[in-house]
Amino acid sequence: MRVRRTIVMSLWLSTAVAAFAATSSGQAPPDRPPSNQGDSAEAVRHYEDGVTAAKLGRWAKAHESFLAAWKVKQHFQIAANLGRAELKLRKYRDAAEHLAFFLREATGVSSQEDRAARKMLDEARAKVGAVTIQVNRADAEILVDGVAVGTAPIAHEVFVEPGRRTVEAKLGGFEDDRRSLDITAGSSQNVVLTLSERPAAPAPLFPARPAGPSEKELGRPSVAPIAVGIGLTAAAVGVGIGTLSRGRRRGRRPRGFTRSTRKRPPRTLARRRRLSVARRQTMRKLRPTGQGSRMSPSGASSAPEWSGSVP
Repeated sequence: MRVRRTIVMSLWLSTAVAAFAATSSGQAPPDRPPSNQGDSAEAVRHYEDGVTAAKLGRWAKAHESFLAAWKVKQHFQIAANLGRAELKLRKYRDAAEHLAFFLREATGVSSQEDRAARKMLDEARAKVGAVTIQVNRADAEILVDGVAVGTAPIAHEVFVEPGRRTVEAKLGGFEDDRRSLDITAGSSQNVVLTLSERPAAPAPLFPARPAGPSEKELGRPSVAPIAVGIGLTAAAVGVGIGTLSRGRRRGRRPRGFTRSTRKRPPRTLARRRRLSVARRQTMRKLRPTGQGSRMSPSGASSAPEWSGSVP
């Protein structure tokens, strides 16, 4: 079986080299022409390096060369040889992906080559899981564990490593949808992702006023100096009120206020009370002792008698 696989691979290699050589000489191959001659020449160079490494059993070097050729030109023959190298290196998910590409895109291959490729694909699929992804919106980006794997619709299976996997679909103007799947080796699952339209933002309660000309353009004075003046005036009034309050608490007349506006201090009121008491006492001493004035025999009133001396 190993000898037959080696013969099949030699047929693939010779066919691919002939196809790229025909493209370089100006004749388009029957399967898929490259974008330009420069890309074809570079792909052929990497491909031939991979063939040489594969013949020597240096599969790591062969994989590196085939992968470089694949990045330049995604040709089905390159995919077949790249998948075989990945299968040798136990990169089962990548091997399944490239071998499936070969079976979908290959043209003009023999039935023996087709059977050999399917057998290698079955060997790789036994180690990984396969997911068929359906999305209700075309052109949606499909991601597996955050890595883009294509754009909807994807007609073929997507191969994933066993374990917990997250499948997601994204599209502008729609809410994202994601599913978590438990993948086992050799299993196949279907997942349907539904994208719903994102609701429109609510209208603002107070619409924004249209932008008009600035105050400088209208020639109006700025309100900044006025605001500064008002602030300074308020500060001065506050200082004056504070000074007046302190002066009243201490019993002194504040500067800048007349005598009539100040409140009499307590000691002045006490002095007035003392003077009033002394004046009343003096008046009592000077008051006459009789009940009234006495009349003389001639009818004239005589001078009253005083009980005290005049001070």
